[in-house]
Amino acid sequence: MLVAAEEEPSLELHLNELKAEKQLITAQYGEISQKYAAIIQTLENNFTSQENILNRKKTQILELRLTEENQARETHSATCEDLRHAARQAELAVRDTMSEQQFALTDLRIELATTRSRILYEVEIKELEN
Repeated sequence: MLVAAEEEPSLELHLNELKAEKQLITAQYGEISQKYAAIIQTLENNFTSQENILNRKKTQILELRLTEENQARETHSATCEDLRHAARQAELAVRDTMSEQQFALTDLRIELATTRSRILYEVEIKELEN
């Protein structure tokens, strides 16, 4: 019994040391858990931030592409309209030229017919005079 009585304070001392070590480990675990949670939160925030930056860049690229497509459509439409207008003007110019040439041809035909008639009359007059 003596041995058991002597070991009892030693066991209590050892138990107290283990309890103190448990408290220390528990406190360290809490600190490590908080640091880990803070690191995880920082990483999540950084990821979200990078995701937002990437989405903004994608949006800017999309807006730029749409702007360029609209400009290309406007340029194409303007060019087509210019070409249609030029074609109409060319057609009108050709029609005017054709009309002028038809009038000139008609005038030449009339002049030719008049000249032929005059020559025939002159020939007839000369024949009658002879």
